[in-house]
Amino acid sequence: MLIQQITLNKTETKKTEARNLPLFESMSLLEVKNISKKYGATIALNNCNISINESEIHVLIGSNGSGKSTLCKIISGSVQADKGEIFIKNKKTTINNPIDSKNLGISTFYQELSIANHASVEDNVFMNNLPSKYFFLIDRKKLRNSALKFYDLFKNVVGEDFSLSTPVMQLREDQRQIVEIMKVLASNTKIMIFDEPTSALDKAQVECFFKILKNLKKQGHSIIFISHRMNEIFDVGDKITILRDAEVISTNKLSDVDQDTIIKRMIGEKNLTSNLQRQNNEIKTPALSIRNLSGKNFDNISLEILKGEIIGIGGLHGQGQSSLLRSIFGILPIKSGKIFVENKILNKTSPRKSINKGLSYISGDRKRDGIFPGRSIFENIFPIHFYINKKIFTNRKRIQPLANNTLDLLKTVYSNINQEITNLSGGNQQKIIIARWLINSPLVLLLDDPAKGIDLSAKADLYSLISKLAEKGVSIILYSSDDVELLTYSDRILVFNNGKITRLLKGSEKNKYNLYEASYDN
Repeated sequence: MLIQQITLNKTETKKTEARNLPLFESMSLLEVKNISKKYGATIALNNCNISINESEIHVLIGSNGSGKSTLCKIISGSVQADKGEIFIKNKKTTINNPIDSKNLGISTFYQELSIANHASVEDNVFMNNLPSKYFFLIDRKKLRNSALKFYDLFKNVVGEDFSLSTPVMQLREDQRQIVEIMKVLASNTKIMIFDEPTSALDKAQVECFFKILKNLKKQGHSIIFISHRMNEIFDVGDKITILRDAEVISTNKLSDVDQDTIIKRMIGEKNLTSNLQRQNNEIKTPALSIRNLSGKNFDNISLEILKGEIIGIGGLHGQGQSSLLRSIFGILPIKSGKIFVENKILNKTSPRKSINKGLSYISGDRKRDGIFPGRSIFENIFPIHFYINKKIFTNRKRIQPLANNTLDLLKTVYSNINQEITNLSGGNQQKIIIARWLINSPLVLLLDDPAKGIDLSAKADLYSLISKLAEKGVSIILYSSDDVELLTYSDRILVFNNGKITRLLKGSEKNKYNLYEASYDN
């Protein structure tokens, strides 16, 4: 069984020795050939080829948007490739959906957890294969005994408040992630895909998980493992495939490459340095200061932004960048630390107080933080304006030109201001959200990946305006998942890693190599 410790006899020793042959001589268990995928005009994968051997932990690495997750989703059946072929044990196959994938012996851990919040841990672990008896009733005894085998694997690292009967909604983030891992392990498939499974785990939990993966490899399972943490990659991996700009750049034994080589291949030699510099007037007046701020997913952050300055926040996705911006604005609570706006302390943060002090928050998540569906452009633009100016009723004809001028600056495409906002493109919807804040002449703009999901033309318009606002004295803190955006438009870049600022990049140090090195270094 999956969870059994392997005791080697002479026969088993021979089998194990066969599995430990040089990696490229092992049998190919999974092979994808010339896989391509587009989302509209965006190329997610371009003629990708990869081979996964039996008894191997194969690492995929690449920057945000390089195609790693898309490739895994195609293998798992949740996304369909536009072209290309998939082979299992050298036999061509078709994977149209996750059921096909499972039937072929593939299970997947997704970044977006698929667990049922209201169900118990044990119900989640065997959600797709619940044991039954008598008129399809769940066999609780059998379920508990089966789940215990996987609970025992993690019992020393999950905490005392974790039990098989606990509803998942009551668990911490790390415990929820372990439940998702247990689901994949319980499938006992030949091929297991783990897309950033350790993002919420502590050191002891990671060590426990890696022992399990290494034991799985000994038993003949193949693992596809995605991680941005270099120490993890070298600890657990056998082979590494590097993706860049939707293409496979190289595949090597991990013993043949080092961290520096990996980073250089991820970036490309031509991007090792950058001479992209934004003009800055060196205005020395501070607009916003943060001192020893701690909150959800970030710890002890201090920074000062000057009037007219653009500070970039870099690092891998999910390292506390968005949480910091949301906490500054008052959306999320602050555990400790202080915020000063123009050298005056901001007590008991809340969106209301932040708005009154001249702070604005713009998110790239339009569904969560942005648009009011079913409402007009006008209704989406002016609520903050009405609040700041303490108006319930106003002369629409008098203030409408203010909206029109702001929308024109953003090059927004719309028929009239009464048009329902969801009839606009995603890029134009985002421009409406930005206009909502700009008409009130903000002191500080908190930009939380504002160009996420919009086309290149809309991005160009957005960043052109951001640069102009900075020239007029608006201070901007910019988090972007696009490294080029950060390098192009930021005066300084603060690199986040595990919720902390690990490096400050400015001047000649502000280049892609240093950004990647600080992001991936553990």
